[in-house]
Amino acid sequence: SYSRPGKKAVQPHGTVKGAGRKRRAPVVIQYDPEARKDYLTGFSKRKKERQDKAIEEAEVKLKVVL
Repeated sequence: SYSRPGKKAVQPHGTVKGAGRKRRAPVVIQYDPEARKDYLTGFSKRKKERQDKAIEEAEVKLKVVL
């Protein structure tokens, strides 16, 4: 490859030499053990709430039938 004055060097396969890819800044991940605990225990809390609600609704239906 050769370069002319004032021009960028062109490679044989058509790419321009020196044209770099723009890179993103790396994503920083911070570990928060309290947030992790809340996330993981939230599943069982919601499951327990659903079960309690179903029990209450079943009791209400039972009272209506009787």
